This record gives sequence, structure tokens and C-alpha cells, in this order.
Amino acid sequence: MTRAGATLHHPIVGLPGRIVDTMGASTAVLASIVETIYRDGIDLTDDQWMQALAKSQFIAAATCRTIGGILEIPPA
Repeated sequence: MTRAGATLHHPIVGLPGRIVDTMGASTAVLASIVETIYRDGIDLTDDQWMQALAKSQFIAAATCRTIGGILEIPPA
């Protein structure tokens, strides 16, 4: 829930390839959100939060496709 009271949700991102390891997925989400807050500040608009969630889910999906929980930032 944002400070404005909006509840945001972003679905899991589907990427090609098998899910081989879920270790690191939650860390990928947290690290991506922290990076957004560090870069843009905490007072994000709902659209900025949705972009942050989309990016974090994309990184988590890529991370689940590597063994050992290595955070992956897939090419855009």
C-alpha cells in the first residue's frame, strides 16, 4: 500500500526457460526496490511504483532461471 492509500499488484513475469532455482528471488525483488528508492526517493507516484514492481519481478524471474540464486538483470 502506498502513502496515498493505493494497493498495487504486479503479476509474476513469465520468461522463456525453466525455473531451476527459486533461491534469491525474494532478494532480487528487495534489491531492485531498494535500488529504485535509492535512485528516485521514497515519494514515488503509483506509476513509478508499478514500474519498480515490474522491474523487480523481471529480475526475480531471471534469477529463478539460474542455479544458486545469483541475481540476474536480463538484457532489456
